[in-house]
Amino acid sequence: MSAPDATPFRTEIRVRFAEVDDARVVYYPRYLDYCHRAFEDFMEAGFGTPYAEIFQGAGVGYPAVNVQVDYHAPARFGDRLDVEVTCARIGDRSLTLRYRMLRQRDGALCCDARVTIASIDMATFSAIRVPDAHRAFFARHLGAPRPDGTRNGGAMPEGKATS
Repeated sequence: MSAPDATPFRTEIRVRFAEVDDARVVYYPRYLDYCHRAFEDFMEAGFGTPYAEIFQGAGVGYPAVNVQVDYHAPARFGDRLDVEVTCARIGDRSLTLRYRMLRQRDGALCCDARVTIASIDMATFSAIRVPDAHRAFFARHLGAPRPDGTRNGGAMPEGKATS
């Protein structure tokens, strides 16, 4: 019997005026910025120290190497988004995190993103094994396998546009 899906890490993001376009909705690439802000909050909450210190102190970086995004509903200036972060996959030198962004006012799913990040040595910019302490942290947020082999919805639904 498999374990239940991991409880997601949650953080809040407020949509700022500078983040919306002429249609008065969040300009689509801003959601990737939201993903990274949530990642920094996630790491800080997990390690009890600001992400900048983790990043600089350990000399390990996590650049995005693949992004898949589905946009479902618009977010507007002033909206607050609950961002849920889970780990969909942990590999030797990379992992995939899933970010679900829900409008607080009505619970609507605005964005569902999966970001694969590589573990790199910041001195050489070469791929390295995910450090054990980081691997253990990410594993605590890893969901149970599903029949299709994904974890916590790690695969994009078929037929969905990605960017």
